[in-house]
Amino acid sequence: MGTSMESQLNRNSEYVEGVKEITDILHKRMYNALLRIEFFYRLSKSGKREREIVKTLHKWTDRIIEKRRQDLLEGLASRKVQGNAEVGQKDKMALLDILLQATVDGKPLTNEDIREEVNTFMFAGHDTTTSGISFLLYNIALYPEVQEKIVEEIKYVLGMDPERFFTFGDLKNMTYLECVIKESLRLFTPVPMVARYFPE
Repeated sequence: MGTSMESQLNRNSEYVEGVKEITDILHKRMYNALLRIEFFYRLSKSGKREREIVKTLHKWTDRIIEKRRQDLLEGLASRKVQGNAEVGQKDKMALLDILLQATVDGKPLTNEDIREEVNTFMFAGHDTTTSGISFLLYNIALYPEVQEKIVEEIKYVLGMDPERFFTFGDLKNMTYLECVIKESLRLFTPVPMVARYFPE
């Protein structure tokens, strides 16, 4: 998102703790038939705690969005003053920067729209990625012959030069590795189900 949370240094971060706790609450709700009923869930201790955490997370995200929006405006202003000295150079843009500059039907996204997108990436991105990679490495470790084929493909595509840069084109040429990744995701999918809400 273009913002350092230093979550690995500050394990007591309010945001990190909130994400962990709300994930636990949602998992417990998934396996408790009574808590699946919205009326009972809203009255429950878990429902109350979820609302408190969501308020905290939204406050944190809103603060980051506002700060980033201000940084972008100041950056654009300073570039105009300097007179486009960076011609030909491409700045790396964080997802949050892209969202801040995005428009839908000619209108910029509201802070609430951006917050929803950020929350989706923060919640859906970190756990699914780590579990997907963990199971992939587990599966590769279980099958040494598969591991050997992956190593051979990497050597074939990248060669033996340890200084060579890895490109997106190289990744596209690693078809066996792609098949292994897809098979691992099929066997141990990070998202085993998708819930849908049908309005009446």
